[in-house]
Order: sequence, then C-alpha cells, then structure tokens
Amino acid sequence: NIELEGFVGKVTIEIFDAFGKKVGNDELIAAITNQKYIMEISSYETGLYLLKVADDYHTKTMKFFHQ
Repeated sequence: NIELEGFVGKVTIEIFDAFGKKVGNDELIAAITNQKYIMEISSYETGLYLLKVADDYHTKTMKFFHQ
C-alpha cells in the first residue's frame, strides 16, 4: 500500500532494486485527499528496494524490504 496524501495530478510511482535498476513503474491521477494505491510486488525477488513517488510539486523516496 502506498499513501498518496498530499500528491495531486499526475503521479509517477517507480520501484528500483538494490542495484538501481527500475523493476516497476506506474502512473496515475491523484486527488489531494487521503488516497491509497496498491502495487503488486509478489513476483519480486526477496531484497531491498527503493520506492519513488513524484508529482509536479514534490518527490518522496522510501526504502523497503520485500520477503
């Protein structure tokens, strides 16, 4: 689950593996309201990933570990 609170308009979601290779991405239109987005990652290998969420106004990057 990805919290999209504060993001508005065209939002780009990207996932990178520990080596910096982009392994997933999606684009959507977000409202300024408290919105959640679910991205399917069950087929990803176990490991560390970076999640980057960006709109025209700001970018948020987070690390997560997938088991």
